[in-house]
Amino acid sequence: ALPTPREVAPWVAAIERLWDDPELEARQRRLAQEQAGRWAPERLVERYEEFFERISDGSFTIGDRAGRS
Repeated sequence: ALPTPREVAPWVAAIERLWDDPELEARQRRLAQEQAGRWAPERLVERYEEFFERISDGSFTIGDRAGRS
């Protein structure tokens, strides 16, 4: 189902604000790039390796959140 005009309106308004305000757009771009870094393959590989090492050596316990950021 297609979104209604009412559902789309906030998205259009946000795009217009970003288009009209270069400083806002630059800030939002920086924030998005910082957050995207959390999913960088090299970062994920390190976290998965640490996780599986801890499982294999028995040091991981249910509910353990160590190493999360």
